[in-house]
Amino acid sequence: MVLNKAQMQFQGNQLHFCGSLGEKSYFDSNCPAAIEKAKITFIPSTGVLLDQGQELHCEAL
Repeated sequence: MVLNKAQMQFQGNQLHFCGSLGEKSYFDSNCPAAIEKAKITFIPSTGVLLDQGQELHCEAL
């Protein structure tokens, strides 16, 4: 996963920042009206990335 401003590259996909609610940031290729339904949820404070039910842990390089 690579974050570059309001873009995320993840598993070969270019995703757009859809918005944040509390500590959660949401990313998707086409942002839904209800951002909590976006494909990717990222929690920067813990490094947790949720991809459609799969939980991954990210670390800064």
